[in-house]
Amino acid sequence: MTPETASSEISAGVRLLEEGRARDGLHVLEQALAGCEQAGDVRRIALCLRWVGAAHAELGSTEMSIRSLRQAIVNSSSADDVPLEADCRGLLGLVLFDGGRNEDAVEQLRHACALSESCGDTESEAYCSSSLAEVYEAMNCSEPARMLYRLAAELFWSVHHAADSAENRESAGLCSIDLGEAEAARDDFGLACELYAREGDDLAVARCRFLLGVCSVEDDPAGAERNLKAAIDYLGAPEHAELEGDCWEQLGDLYLDAQRVDESFTAFENALALHAETGRAVRSAHCYKQVGRLHAHSRSVGPAVESFEAARNLYVDVDPGEAVDLDIMLGRIFEDLGQYPAAISSYTRARRTSTQLDDPVATALCDMNTGTVRMHLGEHDTARALLVSAADTFARYEARVEEAQCLRYLSSVQPSTTQESAEMLAKSLRLIDGLGEVELELDCRQDLALVQFVRGNYERAVGEYESVREAFLGLEMHEKAGLCLQSVGMCLMSMGRYEKSERALTESRAVFVRHEIPAAVAVSDGHLGQLYLDTGRFDDSEHAFRRARQGFESVGATDRLAMIDQNLGGLYLARDDLDAAELSFSRAHEQFARLGDSARSAVCQCNIGAAVFKKGQFARASSLIGRALIHLERDPDHRRLVAWAHRNRACAELMLGNSEQSLVFLGSARRMSKELDALIDVAKCDFLAALCQASVPGHDRLRAAVDLALPALLYLDAQRFQFVSATARKSWSTTMSLWNSHVFTWAHELGDATLLTDLIESAINSGTHVSEVSSDAHAVVSEVGGSMAEDTVTLDIADAVAGVARTLIAGAVLPMRPPPRLSMPSGRIVLGQFLQSVDTRYGLVVRPATVNIA
Repeated sequence: MTPETASSEISAGVRLLEEGRARDGLHVLEQALAGCEQAGDVRRIALCLRWVGAAHAELGSTEMSIRSLRQAIVNSSSADDVPLEADCRGLLGLVLFDGGRNEDAVEQLRHACALSESCGDTESEAYCSSSLAEVYEAMNCSEPARMLYRLAAELFWSVHHAADSAENRESAGLCSIDLGEAEAARDDFGLACELYAREGDDLAVARCRFLLGVCSVEDDPAGAERNLKAAIDYLGAPEHAELEGDCWEQLGDLYLDAQRVDESFTAFENALALHAETGRAVRSAHCYKQVGRLHAHSRSVGPAVESFEAARNLYVDVDPGEAVDLDIMLGRIFEDLGQYPAAISSYTRARRTSTQLDDPVATALCDMNTGTVRMHLGEHDTARALLVSAADTFARYEARVEEAQCLRYLSSVQPSTTQESAEMLAKSLRLIDGLGEVELELDCRQDLALVQFVRGNYERAVGEYESVREAFLGLEMHEKAGLCLQSVGMCLMSMGRYEKSERALTESRAVFVRHEIPAAVAVSDGHLGQLYLDTGRFDDSEHAFRRARQGFESVGATDRLAMIDQNLGGLYLARDDLDAAELSFSRAHEQFARLGDSARSAVCQCNIGAAVFKKGQFARASSLIGRALIHLERDPDHRRLVAWAHRNRACAELMLGNSEQSLVFLGSARRMSKELDALIDVAKCDFLAALCQASVPGHDRLRAAVDLALPALLYLDAQRFQFVSATARKSWSTTMSLWNSHVFTWAHELGDATLLTDLIESAINSGTHVSEVSSDAHAVVSEVGGSMAEDTVTLDIADAVAGVARTLIAGAVLPMRPPPRLSMPSGRIVLGQFLQSVDTRYGLVVRPATVNIA
């Protein structure tokens, strides 16, 4: 075969390849190869082998292609044809890359680049550099890939291939995104955009504008918005719907992060319409998920759930892992709303999918969340088993954050002691140390404050709650800050600081109402009901308890309903509706027993004892309380409950005539109350001890009773002046008046005329020297209006500034102070020795200046 014939046949075979007729082309090229081999033309043999290799590659015969190209390289090298060898190596590199042999592809393409450069073939070097960059990119070697794309862009530009230069600049920008170098990416996309614009390629310009927007979101949101809108302006034809949908989706994300809610809704709606048109389920799922977040931000729970469900249903077939995440998210929404059956259903569905995916961490996450729901429902044994199992799985797979979260929940499950709880929470904090989990750290600190509360360290608990609350407010997490304030109110109530407690609980309730969290609203109502009960405001108490019961019923919180039954029993007891009280306490006792909550069940048993005590069944009352104490005394964390139970049992023994046994119980109750800094309870113990003393005939016993009772009653009476509400002060005073009647009786029996005179003077003057008079109307109104209770008495500003006489009349609704010391004409302080005893036994009571009695 002559050289001319060989060249003609090779050209014919190449034309057939270019026309897509690879098999016909291969047949012609093999004939040409046979002729060249017969003629011994080494260069043309190499050329034929090069195209035979290309034909095999087109036909999918990768190994035959590689073999032909390797032979072509040997022959071109023998012929000393450097450009041909570079071409053969470049093609072999691409065939190897297509076959997944990336390392071999890199070797061939690097040789091809070097050979092209050595012979000054800039165009060939550009193509080989671009191909090598593509291989490196596929190998996740973004830095060398970017360097080669940029080199290829420069080489293409130098030979006037502007479109190829733009494509490589764009690819370099994508590598910069992978490297996290947004500024470098913007430079590359900007150059690519200019080159595409010169070429009149509007679609490519729009694509680069889109990419410029993507890499500007964090550093330059305004620039990102500008570029994304510019990209949309370039797009309009139906064939560009996919890219336009991506642009709207990015705008939606941008607006969501900027809390531009309405614009974000619009952008995602546009994106969803375009994604539906192009059948892009995954992108649609992302948009539905983001729309769900927008609805959640707007407190539109129903639409949020619908959007998350839509996203979940799209993900379930294409990305089941995302479906699991969304089911867990849905479960948490339902759990926060107190819709516990729906929450369990979502977590169960997530668990089923995660098990199929063989994802033990995700499965454990489902178990952990199900455990928290069971805990809310009072099913503590089930909750503990789920949480222990989940924590073990997290530890095994070194999922530190999840393990920390699980241990935090586990610390709250009955019957954990406070020591166990504190240890778990401390471990949680160690696990997340240095991980930047600020919210979880604050959650753990909040739970540690609860540990202090349960231990009776109320002052410390208040300090820790306030610290955490400030941190949550700094993060604008108002719901969690509200929970801290609610807990502060609970601590203050335990310390007898009722006015401050009411303010904290009412303010926390307002937070939960504003953020539509019915379960938390119900908790605040329950605490307020107890506070009103403790201070004698029975109508307010019943109203608050009824609201709480409705709230807990709406969310199916069984243990909380039992607690409300228990509190309502206390209200009925205070109203002397004894049968209703016993029934309510019994119902709560049985419910707590079914839930395995022995401590609360024991408390209810004590309360049943109180009800039957008031029925005159003193022996039964003492027996019931004694049985309850068997459970309560097992745990040192229940000291306050034990003290309360001992005090009640002392009352029963006193009524049975067992005064000495009663004093033993009161001694225990007083000691524990003193340790807990519950001084109102200490004073109550002292008064009851006085009743024990007085129950035994004898002058000395009566004198001892007065010495015990009177300081206690003076201290207790001084507590009414902390209440802003006149109703609360009046209720407290009614109780104190009943108790004071005993002291009057004892003073009369002792024949102590001086004591009787002092008691009468004290009673007369107690209510006429206690009003705060201020010339600053704003200050007075602010103090009076500081409580957000719905039943706060309103005050006309004129009442605060109309003079002393007007103020005395209005004294029942003004802020109050403990009464002043009263000085008789002889200079003797009324009840002076008893007032000194108050300060010695219970702490200094700050009183106004001494008032002289004429």
